[in-house]
Amino acid sequence: MKHKALKFGICLLVIGLIGIVFCGANNKINVNRMTSADWQSCQHINGIGTETIIKLKNNVPFYQIHDIEKISGIGITKSKIIEHHFCAYDTCRLEIFVFALSFSCVLIVIGALLIIWVEVRRKCTADTLKEFIKKE
Repeated sequence: MKHKALKFGICLLVIGLIGIVFCGANNKINVNRMTSADWQSCQHINGIGTETIIKLKNNVPFYQIHDIEKISGIGITKSKIIEHHFCAYDTCRLEIFVFALSFSCVLIVIGALLIIWVEVRRKCTADTLKEFIKKE
């Protein structure tokens, strides 16, 4: 029983940490919500020049990122580059991020409490056993 609770606690810790990393790891920009400053900062991306940026800017909104392929002058190679850096939807809205982060933190706390509980129980059992052996 003790080992199961310990393993469960460690699993909750790992799942919570993975949740935090997953929420923060998605760094794609929603092409439909880009400002002029965002468009100017994209000129450093290899394979995307000023002409491509103007074509993208003039054809928003995109319902799917694959709609970019329909623009003349943007082939499969450029669309792959664009898909790597951009998306056409909000991948991690603030509300979802806050919920996932909170849920992950709760899992971490529950996992840590389970691990502490198992260790305290183990210590109490060891102390009780020592006292029992001393009496006999």
